[in-house]
Amino acid sequence: MKKMKLFALLLVTVLCSFAPSDWVWMENKEAGFKILFPRQAVVSRDSVKSSAGKLARNILTHEVGKFKDDNLVYSLSFVDYPDTLISSEYKDVIIDNFMKEVIGTAVAENKASKLLDIKINYKEYPGRKVKMAIMDGKGFAYMQLYLVQSRLYLQSVSCEKEHDNNAAIDKFMKSFTLL
Repeated sequence: MKKMKLFALLLVTVLCSFAPSDWVWMENKEAGFKILFPRQAVVSRDSVKSSAGKLARNILTHEVGKFKDDNLVYSLSFVDYPDTLISSEYKDVIIDNFMKEVIGTAVAENKASKLLDIKINYKEYPGRKVKMAIMDGKGFAYMQLYLVQSRLYLQSVSCEKEHDNNAAIDKFMKSFTLL
């Protein structure tokens, strides 16, 4: 009987060592945020076009690849716009037009169809929640955008159609926190 209990304990220990790891907090004190990713995200930089010229975009990305997950890609990016172009303190109509332009660009770049676009807030900051059909209707992309002063944060998760509305999407989206 003792050997059975010892074997069962050993088996549970071995099986737990193969369980997926806990999510990882990615924190950037300088940029003022933290967010959960299923695994360590890759940090990169590129640029985006704006009416103020090319602006640096900072990106954190986790492409699922060989790892078991209901989603394909998780990302958070942020861009600092000149406050002469946009600010969360501007009138709602200016912010709405700015958000529509950013969302329109994302829809065009992904050859997507916008399914949902609603106004949200993060604390007192304006934002948008967007859902798009991607991959010729075989998948979905979810985005949340927040304008904090003149910095635009953009979270996104993409998944195949059969994994729509999975719990990991919600976990990732709700984890974004300003420091």
